[in-house]
Amino acid sequence: MPVKSDRNDARGIAQLMRLGWFRPVHCKSIPAQEVRALLTARKLVQSKLIDIEMSLRGILRGFGLKIGKTNPNRFGLRVEELVAGHPTLEIIGKALLAAHEVLLRELNGFEKRVRQQARQDERVRLVMSAPGVGPIVGLTYVAAIDDPARFTSSKQVGPHFGLTPKRYQSGETDYSGRISKIGDVSVRTALYEAANAILTKPLKGATALKSWGMKWPSAQAWPRPRWHLRASWASSCIACGSMERDLSTEGALPSLPPLSGEREQRLSGGSRHQPSRSEVPSPGRWKGSDRIMLRDGDDHAQSDCSASSSSNPIRWRSCADHGQKSDSARR
Repeated sequence: MPVKSDRNDARGIAQLMRLGWFRPVHCKSIPAQEVRALLTARKLVQSKLIDIEMSLRGILRGFGLKIGKTNPNRFGLRVEELVAGHPTLEIIGKALLAAHEVLLRELNGFEKRVRQQARQDERVRLVMSAPGVGPIVGLTYVAAIDDPARFTSSKQVGPHFGLTPKRYQSGETDYSGRISKIGDVSVRTALYEAANAILTKPLKGATALKSWGMKWPSAQAWPRPRWHLRASWASSCIACGSMERDLSTEGALPSLPPLSGEREQRLSGGSRHQPSRSEVPSPGRWKGSDRIMLRDGDDHAQSDCSASSSSNPIRWRSCADHGQKSDSARR
């Protein structure tokens, strides 16, 4: 007699329902499902439109034709201008531009429908009163919530959409990881875009909210500081070891700790000790090491390293002077 059968499954489900050993699942209403279907169709048309544009750019780029920066109204004219005189490219461009025109028209129709539906819904208008929230974000959030009464507290909304960190506990180990990412992906995407707009754009009425968001440790490292650009540019001639930081200039890079005698001896070839990753200094500190010596014919640093700017916090030192100091250090 088989244990797994439809009869046994039906009997087990009936027992669970009788004893109450189940968790109720919310079934979305028909209006919420219609809104979600509208947003899904709009996203599909938008993605296919972008695919056609990127494909056209890639095809033409293979023949040395660059479309460049255009707007939706000028994209087709620019493609026709580039493919003129190329019979094969004209056929490809005509076919893809025809599909592009249809998708663009349908996407504009979806955009009008989305804005119209957002104006008609009072809940969406209330959500759109928050900074950074538009019709797409408002409709996505309202359709996902559907019935606010199913949440006993507002604190349950974050875990419901996977926006709270996961927690791992085992013995003495207890730490919080990344967000759980459970629930609706489109809601997390929409809320992230709204938060990103608040942090990156000067929105009206978002000053206090932006200040509150920037106080969190995860937001303090964003946007990235500008000094890393200068550091990467200055490290372009590290091969000869002729970079030296000038801390007297305002806005200079942070200083590096001096090397100890034992570490200096290890790096200069005094022993056969292979330095670990923690012992390897930054590229600008390879003083007295064989790794910074130029090979025969490497005289590029004479012209590259001598150039400097008054506004640049990095002071370049010629390779010839550095070689003399390295020889004196060995003696």
